[in-house]
Amino acid sequence: MSSTETALHQALARHQCLNSTLMLWVTLLSLAQAITLVLLFTRQDNPSTPCLCKPANTTQQFLVNYLKKGSNQAMDELHWMSEDDIKPIIAKDGRYFLYIQVTLQSDAANLTYTVHIKKSNNQKPLISLTLTKKSNEITTGFHGRQVKLDKGDELKVTCAPPALINTNEFATHMGTYLTEAY
Repeated sequence: MSSTETALHQALARHQCLNSTLMLWVTLLSLAQAITLVLLFTRQDNPSTPCLCKPANTTQQFLVNYLKKGSNQAMDELHWMSEDDIKPIIAKDGRYFLYIQVTLQSDAANLTYTVHIKKSNNQKPLISLTLTKKSNEITTGFHGRQVKLDKGDELKVTCAPPALINTNEFATHMGTYLTEAY
């Protein structure tokens, strides 16, 4: 056998070894993925163990309580209620995803409005939403973030300068979702 044939034979042997190793890894990874999918889709939830992905009674949506303020006047503080007539008061200590959507319907043009969500006992905003109103178009803004809230915290929403807010539930709403209880 010549040296060229020996070198080719050794290269082919290394190539076959590399192919075998790669095929072994692909097989192991495929098996791991299959097992993971089977466990994911066949998992039986134990009713006595709370599921962290679906916490009970931890999502709350609030709408502007236009019955108190009237839907056709400019508002600087928005009053909110849930469908169950509950004010936005936090029921449990924890980390919450807090979100707000506000739709302005005033005719004022080239004005910038700032909407703040604060705890009623604190001046530092949890969320600040800035909306710039151009001409007669409807302006909608949405903002959300994760915040730490304590049991009993009441959320207060202000708009400066006072604005005519669309109080339709699809146009303006606020909500909390408990992501981690303490």
